[in-house]
Amino acid sequence: MRLRFPSLAKCAVLLLIGTLVVATHIVAQIEQRGQSMLADETLKQAKLVAIVTENAHAQYSESVYGAHQAGIASTIEEFPEPGEIHFPGTFTHLMSSQYTSTNPGVTYRLYSDDPFERASDRVLDTFQIAALVALRKNNSAEYWRIVPGTDTAQSVRYATPMRMQESCIACHNNPKWGLKRDDWRMGEVRGVFEVTVPITEGSLSSRSENATLFALVLLSSLLGIFVVYPVVNREVARRAHFESLSKNLTVLAGTDALSGLANRRVFEDALETASHMAASGDSRLGLIILDIDHFKQVNDTYGHDVGDAVITGFGEIIKANIRPGDVAARIGGEEFAVICPDVSPEELARISERIRAAVEAKSFKAEYNSFRITTSAGATMLDAEDDQRTFYRRADRLLFTAKQKGRNFVCVAP
Repeated sequence: MRLRFPSLAKCAVLLLIGTLVVATHIVAQIEQRGQSMLADETLKQAKLVAIVTENAHAQYSESVYGAHQAGIASTIEEFPEPGEIHFPGTFTHLMSSQYTSTNPGVTYRLYSDDPFERASDRVLDTFQIAALVALRKNNSAEYWRIVPGTDTAQSVRYATPMRMQESCIACHNNPKWGLKRDDWRMGEVRGVFEVTVPITEGSLSSRSENATLFALVLLSSLLGIFVVYPVVNREVARRAHFESLSKNLTVLAGTDALSGLANRRVFEDALETASHMAASGDSRLGLIILDIDHFKQVNDTYGHDVGDAVITGFGEIIKANIRPGDVAARIGGEEFAVICPDVSPEELARISERIRAAVEAKSFKAEYNSFRITTSAGATMLDAEDDQRTFYRRADRLLFTAKQKGRNFVCVAP
């Protein structure tokens, strides 16, 4: 019996078919893993956008609350008039647009099932309704889904809760907004922050195209380098861009816009940390509370533009007269504070007096003339029995004593 072997052509065809079958299977596995990795990376980006925006919104709300206490009005206009400040929702929208404008396909939303009157015609889609239910009733920290995007692409929709804080309650419980509820409490989920980020597939394509690609890779492995490298390079550049934007937004959210100093939220965190460190070690901690004397008269006489310039100039004076390592903050309309670590009582008094004298010597310009201002200050050292609250209250009482003594005075605890 003679054995018959297939011809060389048949062997080549069978080998080609077998290679294509194996290639198709391998590419399918690669595609599945690649899509999963891209989805995970996109979810991480969406989380980072939401976290940064949520923190910035919360910190800016504190600044708006302080501005309202000082009589500064809020506006939804993109460019506020002199003496006005953005609403937190407007600020957050403008801030997030900096990121979305340079990242095609990324969208950002703030919404609630109890919207303000100007957004009362907004209709929530299925995802938004489900997000509100999950974040509010189940008290979840996040809610996300991979959803169909444009054409055949997919997107990650990621939502986090927008919770009520003390600085939000006054406006959100105000009947003039036409809200259905006026009994919001601290910690309740008022609405939702949501970001949608498209899953960019890069070089991943259909199975038939990948099978052809795999066959070509068998002939030239270098082709993989030219396919993979642009995708990796693009993702690295995108990550670097976003990390830079995140850092800038974090700094912006912790800084008072007018004075250039830290805002009240950063001050409270810094005071708590410094108090704990001083109480547990041998270092000494000082605190100065300052207030611009008769600041309301400046606004009433020269206008809010000049008042803003005074706040800016006052912040510059403080920065120029404190030590490296001291933390200066604007904690109210015309009220400021300086945290002084590792300071002696004598040095604390010198710093306070140096700021007072510099303010008194500074000349501010109005439209047709110039004028001067003064400041009063209370300064004290942290005692062993103090906590953050008693420490602050003692400095505040000393500030009140300085004003009773006729202002333009520094009152230091003995």
